[in-house]
Amino acid sequence: DRLLEELGEECQTVLKLLEQLRSPISERDRTDILAELVAATIHLNTHCDEALQERISEVCDNYAVAERPMK
Repeated sequence: DRLLEELGEECQTVLKLLEQLRSPISERDRTDILAELVAATIHLNTHCDEALQERISEVCDNYAVAERPMK
């Protein structure tokens, strides 16, 4: 599902940026990374809307149904 793929990609971006902030970097690089981090979090906030939450719920429901033992 494309929505979930995009969520994963953006989460990976955030994790990568956070890791870069933990490294010894110049003040300019830190500023650039923080700007990218702000953009990524805005993107996540924008796309983590009700439609995505419903899609995640649907996926969870599908897994729950698939894992139920057959009678």
